[in-house]
Amino acid sequence: MAVFLPGKLLYLAHHGVASWATTEALRSLGGQYVDIGLDHTAIGASHHASFDDVRRHIAYDGEIVVSTVRSHYDVWLSEWWRQSPTEPLVDYLTRVHGGDRLPFRRWQRTPGVLFWHVAPSKLLLRYETLAEDWRQLTDRLDLPPTPLPKKNVSTGRNTNPHDRESIAFIDEVYGEEIAALGYAGTAPPSRSIRRSR
Repeated sequence: MAVFLPGKLLYLAHHGVASWATTEALRSLGGQYVDIGLDHTAIGASHHASFDDVRRHIAYDGEIVVSTVRSHYDVWLSEWWRQSPTEPLVDYLTRVHGGDRLPFRRWQRTPGVLFWHVAPSKLLLRYETLAEDWRQLTDRLDLPPTPLPKKNVSTGRNTNPHDRESIAFIDEVYGEEIAALGYAGTAPPSRSIRRSR
C-alpha cells in the first residue's frame, strides 16, 4: 500500500511499520491510496508493494519518496503481541523465521532485510519521533499543518518480554540493517525468561 499526493510525495507503507496515522493524515490532504496485488496489478485491497510496482500505477513525476521505519525489536514485539502469545518471544521469532534464520517470507525479499521498501526513500519517518518528523515533513513540503490522528494505540502491554535470546536472535538476523538505519544500541533491556522446551 502507498499514498500518493501528486506534486508532493509518495508514501510507501510496509507491514509492521505502515503508520496509519500518517496514511490518514495524507489522505486528509488529498492523498490517494495506491494498493497493489500480489500479481502486481492495481486492486482495492491492501498489499505492501515496491516502489517500482506503485510507480507503474500512478502519474509519478519525481515526487519525494517517504517511508516509515521502526526499531526491529519493537516491530517483532508488536507482531508477537498481535498473535495473543502463548509462547516466549524467542520461540515465536524462531518459528516465523523458519527455525533457521530464513527471512519471514510474508514481508521479506532478502534475508536480514525487514525494511526492503525504504531503498528509494529520500526521507524516513521514525515511529519513535513520528509527530516531530511529520511536522518537519509538512513544513518542508509546504503542506498545511495537519495533526496526526491517534491510531492503533496499544494499551496494557507495558511489560518487556525481550530476553537475551530474543535480542540476540534479532541482532543476528537484522544486525546490518539495524546499524544502517541508525538503530544500533537501541535494544531494550533484557530480562531472564525461561523458554518452553
